[in-house]
Amino acid sequence: MSPQPQSRSAAPQQVFASATGNTTLNVLEARRRVEEEADAEFSRVGRSSNNVGREFLDVATIKEALVRRQRGESAAEIESALKLKPGVVERLGPAGVVSPP
Repeated sequence: MSPQPQSRSAAPQQVFASATGNTTLNVLEARRRVEEEADAEFSRVGRSSNNVGREFLDVATIKEALVRRQRGESAAEIESALKLKPGVVERLGPAGVVSPP
């Protein structure tokens, strides 16, 4: 009897977890989206057309907003003066929780 040729098994396939259920990939994707939004907002700074206010703030602007709020200015007044989108000051937290140094 002649020996039977051995069948070759298929190369092992790599199996990857679904990208939609991968927390690390989701965080990286969210970071990429926020970075794109911040870059787009930064590129619009100084243009009066279609400028509805800033949402991404630097430390100096956050401090200024907190100081103004501590002085008793309303969120709307602060947002108008600092050219921020409506609701940005409220997202800094309630008055008294965060305060400037």
